Amino acid sequence: MFLDRGTLISGDAGHNSPPDTGSDGYRKEDDLTKEVWNLIQDKLRARGYLTKDCTPWGKRFDSVNKSLAFRVNEANNSGSKLHLCIHFNSGGGTGVECYISGNKDLERGFATNICNEISKLGYINRGVKTANLYVPRYTSMPCVLVECSFVDSKQDKIGRASCRERVYGE
Repeated sequence: MFLDRGTLISGDAGHNSPPDTGSDGYRKEDDLTKEVWNLIQDKLRARGYLTKDCTPWGKRFDSVNKSLAFRVNEANNSGSKLHLCIHFNSGGGTGVECYISGNKDLERGFATNICNEISKLGYINRGVKTANLYVPRYTSMPCVLVECSFVDSKQDKIGRASCRERVYGE
């Protein structure tokens, strides 16, 4: 599951646009999604990929669905070959999991690789799940919604180390 260098990959930092705000725990999901999506863009560009940020920075919407529709429209109009939707989970669990909209081999392959790589950072691999989530359902390209870890889990240690520290060892 690889894309050629020079390929455009779109993505968004989940939530971050009231009333579409994320979960709170040891850290705020809105802060973490920004941090991780910016790191992902940096890493992709360093490896020769093009990126399109579909996050509606500084915008307010009348509803969560309008925030989600903005992201989908930006992605669908970009010509990207993959969309990554970055989130953090809550609800008492631990680990990383990825959501796709169907049992498509390409999406499942990307999602499996993402879960495997994040689990190498010390997170439990909860695997790939299929769900009827807005962004994966309505994007025209393969889409993976990544729940990087749980904001309310001491085991996931997100309160003790920033994402940059986990990825770069800083």
